[in-house]
Amino acid sequence: MAKQIREIAALCYNQCDEAVGIIEFLEAGNTPEIEENYRAGAYLANVIRKAMEQRLVMSIMRMHDGAGRDRETLLKAFSLMDDPAVWLEVLKLGGEKPRLDAAVAQWRILKDDPVKEKMRAVRDFESAHNIPSKVGIRPSMSEFVRFSEGTIKLVEDLAAGAGVASVLG
Repeated sequence: MAKQIREIAALCYNQCDEAVGIIEFLEAGNTPEIEENYRAGAYLANVIRKAMEQRLVMSIMRMHDGAGRDRETLLKAFSLMDDPAVWLEVLKLGGEKPRLDAAVAQWRILKDDPVKEKMRAVRDFESAHNIPSKVGIRPSMSEFVRFSEGTIKLVEDLAAGAGVASVLG
């Protein structure tokens, strides 16, 4: 089980590399001048921005999917680590206890964050399926970025804590 946690940490860490780049792209375009261009009908810029937002939603929400047998998700990793023996095994394989502790603390915050459910609705009913009437209240861009950055930090701590990446704190 410790090996599976390490595999999940590595998989999510790789996905976070792309997520960081997308957030940087979106934040660079978050200026009054560029926003005005989007509203003024900059069609190609709107298509690119929406594609980047959709990719980020799909990537972050994939990490937060359920813990089914065929899924490698954060929920599965943290569920496995509920067993103290598995926790110790992860540390024995080269993990860093302070970073693993930080990952667990961040997980407790993010797993019940209401923004996650807003993002899941966008993922399920706009990105994965075309049922916009079921989306409900969309997260604001600041909520979206905050939750995504929180997930990235969580994954960095998990990867360092599991010993699969050397990440500066």
